[in-house]
Amino acid sequence: MSHTPTDYLSALRRQLGGHTSLSATEITDTLDEHRDLITELAATGADLGDELGDPQSYAEATAAEFDTMDEGPDTAEKSQGSLGGVPFDFRGFRSRGARRRIWAPQDPRIFQPHLFGLGWSINLGAVAVRLGLIRPDDIDADVVAAIPTPVMEAARAVPAILTAAAALTLAAGWRELPTTVPLNFTLGGEPRGRRYPKAVTLALPAAGAGLSALPYLPSTRADREDALRAASVGALIGAGTLGTAASLVAGARGHRRPGLFSTAALGLGIAASVGVLIGPFWAGLGRVWRHEGVR
Repeated sequence: MSHTPTDYLSALRRQLGGHTSLSATEITDTLDEHRDLITELAATGADLGDELGDPQSYAEATAAEFDTMDEGPDTAEKSQGSLGGVPFDFRGFRSRGARRRIWAPQDPRIFQPHLFGLGWSINLGAVAVRLGLIRPDDIDADVVAAIPTPVMEAARAVPAILTAAAALTLAAGWRELPTTVPLNFTLGGEPRGRRYPKAVTLALPAAGAGLSALPYLPSTRADREDALRAASVGALIGAGTLGTAASLVAGARGHRRPGLFSTAALGLGIAASVGVLIGPFWAGLGRVWRHEGVR
C-alpha cells in the first residue's frame, strides 16, 4: 500500500505516540528529522512503503533507538521483558526509557510495566486523559517549551522538599526511636512484618535524596518533559519516605496506630506526583493558548 507524505507522517505520529511512550519533544523532533527524508523520497517517485516499510514497522524501529539510547541493546535486552506474561524492568528510575512510562498521554494504556521490578505501574498521562484533564495531543514541544521557568523550578524542588521534611522528622525523633523499628504498616495504621535496626531508617532519606537529584542532572535537565517525569517519581518516593518517618516517630511516642501517617502520605504522594506533571503542563498550555488567541 502506498502512502503520501502527509498520510505517512500522520501514521508515524500515531504510532510513535500510541506505542512507544516517547515524550512530546522527542516525537516532534523525530518527525522533523524524518520529514525531509520522506518528502525527498516521495519527490523521486519512490514508493514510501517499499523504501521505508509500513508506518507501524518504521515507527517501531525508530522508537527502538530511544528505548536503548541509555543502556545499549545488550543491556536493555537483559534488563526488561516479561516473565509468564508479567512484564519486568530492572533498568531503574535513572533510565529515561523506564521513566517515559509514568507520563505518556498519547498512549491509552493505563497499566505499564513497573519502573523497577516485576508487575505494572500506572501511566498518569493516560489517567489524566481519561479524567478530561488534558487531551492526548495537548502536550507538544511548544507547550513544554512554554512552561514558565519558575514553575519548572518549583516542580523540580518538590521531591527535595518532601525528602528534607522526612529527614527533619527522623532527626527530631531519633533519640526516641527504639533499637528496632517496623518499616511496613497496614492501611489501618498497625505495624506489620519484621522489625529492623533503627540505623536502617537512614537509608530512607538517602534514597529520597538520590531521587531528588534526578531532575537536576544535566542529562535530565536538558529534557524538560523528562525532568518533570523524574520529579513526579521523586515526589511519590519523597512522600512515602516522609510518611514512614512520621509513622516511626509517632510509634515511638506511643501513637496506637502510627502507620496512619504512612497511609496519609500515600494520598499526598499521589497528589504531588500528579501535580508535578499536570501543573507545569497546564501553565505551558495556557501560555500557548494565550499566544494563539485561544480562549
